[in-house]
Amino acid sequence: MARPTKAGLDYFPHNCIPDQRMELIEAEYGLTGYAVIFKLYEKIFVEKGYFCEWTKDVALMFARRNGVGVNVVSEIVNAGIRRGIFDSNLFRKYQILTSTEIQETYLEVVTKLKRVSVNLKQEYLLADRTLLGVTSEKTAVSPEKTRVFSMGKSTKEKKEKESKRKENKGKESRCAAAMPLRDGSMYEITEKTANQLQQLYPNIRVMQSLRKMADFLYNNDGKRRDYIAMDNYIRWWLEQDSSRAQSEAEQKKEFRTEEHQASYDISILDGIGLTD
Repeated sequence: MARPTKAGLDYFPHNCIPDQRMELIEAEYGLTGYAVIFKLYEKIFVEKGYFCEWTKDVALMFARRNGVGVNVVSEIVNAGIRRGIFDSNLFRKYQILTSTEIQETYLEVVTKLKRVSVNLKQEYLLADRTLLGVTSEKTAVSPEKTRVFSMGKSTKEKKEKESKRKENKGKESRCAAAMPLRDGSMYEITEKTANQLQQLYPNIRVMQSLRKMADFLYNNDGKRRDYIAMDNYIRWWLEQDSSRAQSEAEQKKEFRTEEHQASYDISILDGIGLTD
């Protein structure tokens, strides 16, 4: 009987120069914040390789094993999700912790280890496997809806593409606006999200509207929302601004039509000698 393929890793690369997200975690929670995130990376890479489940029970056991209060751990995890260290969509949908960077690191390591194949759940997949040496895809699907990917060798061209993609993602992930939340933390809106919102509401200046919203929330503590509710609140705010802008535009259009009609009527009177 063939031995099952190992999913996790015995090691993973660690960037000694933290990015702004990790710096903010450490600024907010001190070395405890840094340690919790790092221990979560260990849990992810050692166990599943590219994700870990994150439920209340898992959080409780993680906190107990690492000697940290479960409430503190939960706050740090939420901050990591809020700041983009972990993917918020997959967390809300599947209760897992993962990210594009985590998955790409995992694929890079298994490629170097020359593993023949890896099992990835399609609904969890964030990484662009075409840039990381994945050469073919088998059709066999397990009961857990995992798909088996055959691994190939990475090339200089793929690494250059990956480097460029990460650079572009870094630009997209820059904070464009930040909203104060009910618990005193911040809800950050990236430049990519702001651009997407601008496309959804083309008749208003989205950034100007977001700045007004942030100013309103700074001055009205009672109107602040929790992290989970903030996305809907932002869209509601933009919908209101968009509706007002559309209404004003229609009023201006109606006024111009009436003004044009009045000018037209006067010109007729002038033509028949009834005006001075």
